[in-house]
Amino acid sequence: MPKMTTINKLAYSVHPIDIDTKEVKRDVVGDNADLDSFVNDLLASVAEKEEKRRFAWTASTSEVRAQLGKVIENAENFDEASETIAKRLLIKEKAAQKEHGQITDLQRGTLFQLLFRNGNGLSVLLAKVFNSKFLDEKYRKHDHGLPFERKVLKACLVEFDGDGDVKTVSVSDSNSTIARFWWSNFLELEEQTTDEFNTNTAFASIEALLARRLKKDFKPDYYQFRNHLITFFNTRARYSHKDMLANVFGAYRPINPALEVAKIQQEVGKLPEKKGFDETFDIVPEIVKKRRRTKLALTDQIDIEIKDTIDADAIRAASLKDGTRGVFIRSDVGFESFPTQTPIVIPNPVGARSIQSLASKSVQHLRASN
Repeated sequence: MPKMTTINKLAYSVHPIDIDTKEVKRDVVGDNADLDSFVNDLLASVAEKEEKRRFAWTASTSEVRAQLGKVIENAENFDEASETIAKRLLIKEKAAQKEHGQITDLQRGTLFQLLFRNGNGLSVLLAKVFNSKFLDEKYRKHDHGLPFERKVLKACLVEFDGDGDVKTVSVSDSNSTIARFWWSNFLELEEQTTDEFNTNTAFASIEALLARRLKKDFKPDYYQFRNHLITFFNTRARYSHKDMLANVFGAYRPINPALEVAKIQQEVGKLPEKKGFDETFDIVPEIVKKRRRTKLALTDQIDIEIKDTIDADAIRAASLKDGTRGVFIRSDVGFESFPTQTPIVIPNPVGARSIQSLASKSVQHLRASN
């Protein structure tokens, strides 16, 4: 969501959540320019978070979903609903602390709830904000009120359409993974996109875009990119779309100088929204293993199958002095299977002639070999 000067906010609440207390108490915060600035910054922060997943409610009777339904039906229900939601969060945080207290302590925070108009529909933001310095509305002292130096710990942004039906539910966390107590125990959501779906869709959609844009006119670069992609998926347990763009595309030097890498990178950057996969997820190795094989036709009678990433000098294109063009495959095993001829020198690949320098085991190794 873009940062705006003001938003059409209809209702809001501030509830400090303290697991050492038995109940929640709402803070009274004035509606003024400071609140507008805080809300805009908060929404921008939630929108910019990479660690974000799509979820859905399977039942409209779950407590948080039911309370939001009352709010969407009539904004006058907001105060009662926000109190119920805050009480539920306190109960679930107490339970989570009891279960995991020996391992880690939950970060203390304030639950900020906001109902605002978003285009033709309404949206609700539930954000747990870190308790740091607070801005006192009356005395301008840092001890009470709105979080002045806010840090979003966890958030849930729910968008409704004009008929009051849920369009999207986006959940984010400041940690590398979204806490289960937040999305499952507290919100009672179910994941819309699994790690299996994300792994398969992300790899397939990026690969398809590269094939569509590069395979015809930039074939050497296509194979380089594809193997960079395989290397990225093979060497990481967790996918980050931001990291993938930086590692696979960020500093790539094209074999064909006519290739505009920045344009390809921009197109790939939009794929999560277009294809419906999350920007961060745990990579499922078995799915990558199935997708990393590729077959390359050499002649009408001969294909070569590449099962995984390979060294940059394992396969090279070469032109002999008599003008014969071919592919040289470095292979001690294969060498024994074919008749030998007078030794010939295969030149190192240069520029566009490195057509079959299909992959490297790391981006750094590839750059060193070009």
